[in-house]
Amino acid sequence: MKPQHLNSHGTAMSNTLRQISGSIGTSLITTIYTNRTDPFFMNSLQAAVSNVVHHMGINDAYMWVTLFCAAGVILSLFLRALQKFKQPKPLVKEDEQGK
Repeated sequence: MKPQHLNSHGTAMSNTLRQISGSIGTSLITTIYTNRTDPFFMNSLQAAVSNVVHHMGINDAYMWVTLFCAAGVILSLFLRALQKFKQPKPLVKEDEQGK
């Protein structure tokens, strides 16, 4: 078990990493959407099909998100606890409790 005074540092690191990974994920999805929409748009002959082109870009972005999530779930199945939880030791010895 870790010391209590380090809990605030662990929480701060967890929140910081959560914010950074959310930003990276959002920029990655936007990049995939933009890069996949441009080739579809260049190949289309009319601007009237631009709605379909945007849907194709969104579908590609969500396909990649689904693949990343599936990979994360599969990798999480292989996680293991580095240290098994141990019962905390009592602060007072058993022979002193009766006094």
